[in-house]
Amino acid sequence: MELQYLLNRIRTEIGDPVQEFRDIQQGDGATTWFDLSKNRIDPNGFTVTIVSGATTTDLVLNTDYTVQWQLGQLTLLVPPPVDSIIIVTGSAWGMFTDWELTEYVRDAVNLHCHNRTIRERYWDHNGFIGYRETPVNFLNLPAIEEPMLLTLATMNVFYSLANDAVTDTDIQTAEGTNLNRAQRYRQLMEHIQMLDGKYRDWCAQLNIGFFRWEVLELRRVSKTTNRLVPIYVDREYDDHSYPTRQLPPIDKRYEDNSGIPSQIFLGMGGP
Repeated sequence: MELQYLLNRIRTEIGDPVQEFRDIQQGDGATTWFDLSKNRIDPNGFTVTIVSGATTTDLVLNTDYTVQWQLGQLTLLVPPPVDSIIIVTGSAWGMFTDWELTEYVRDAVNLHCHNRTIRERYWDHNGFIGYRETPVNFLNLPAIEEPMLLTLATMNVFYSLANDAVTDTDIQTAEGTNLNRAQRYRQLMEHIQMLDGKYRDWCAQLNIGFFRWEVLELRRVSKTTNRLVPIYVDREYDDHSYPTRQLPPIDKRYEDNSGIPSQIFLGMGGP
């Protein structure tokens, strides 16, 4: 699952698709600053063209002009000729840029995949079996968990909108006009509660995510070697195929990740 795929799915959930725009300005020989019709502009595919008579010139970013992408402001380094036409084309976002949504996705991944790893066995170069611990993130997340991750990221986005709406207050005038501005905040919080219940239900059914049950100590440990006793897939009594190992996930907390080996005997095995 790629990051851009996640961002596109979130934009579908919150109703914030990419919007194409085309602005036409007229040069007067002196003005170099132009306020575009869109803000939160995507730098990809952004073009500025000046048409002066029969001459058409495509400008180069950071050489002929600069752009304040968040505010939608264009600054030319040289004033365009009198009666010339400045054509600006590109795409923009209505509420959030891709960079802002990426932060919400990062927070959702940290919460949903907290303290989760994928444990695999492998043969090392000496022929021994080793164990590999791979942290779970959006790149190796199972497909069935994608809706849950999207729901959590969408909740983060709506929390941001609710924080913006919390300062809105109702307006009442002497003429009898009433503006219920706080209704937007109440609607956002009601929707967030619905998304939160949806996320909790799915996590409980699949035992995944931030509300999953953690299994810390469930495997039997040998009293002679202090190692976990291996578990194999159940087989029929007349099944003579090779046994298949199981690697049940065991949650770990406060693990030492320094990489310093433990001493086998006092004074041995350590640096």
